[in-house]
Amino acid sequence: MTNRKLLYDGVFEKNLSKNKFLVSGIEVSLSEILSNSLDKISDTDDYQNIIEYFKFNNINSEFLNYFPEHIAKSKYYKSQDNLPLFFIKKENNIYLFSFGEKQPGRYQLYYEGEYSL
Repeated sequence: MTNRKLLYDGVFEKNLSKNKFLVSGIEVSLSEILSNSLDKISDTDDYQNIIEYFKFNNINSEFLNYFPEHIAKSKYYKSQDNLPLFFIKKENNIYLFSFGEKQPGRYQLYYEGEYSL
């Protein structure tokens, strides 16, 4: 289910990684989110289904015509705001997040949605 929600928008504070966020009935910390880059599951069958379901952007697609031999090996996707993607797996669900520096000194954390396995 895609129900994108902004969870944090501000400066990166020392204790931000310890903050807890409640999404879809689960409580997660930023440090827990950041320890699971979506690329970690790029070799699974569900990876491509997740990318298509959420319509994430392949940041390399514009270079495909120039460097096809390198791009074919890359599976690096970002959110609609061009932020790196992360996940947390709980039971039969994958909860997707994006986090990064949107502008110099300004960080955003989004809950992108939930994918059922």
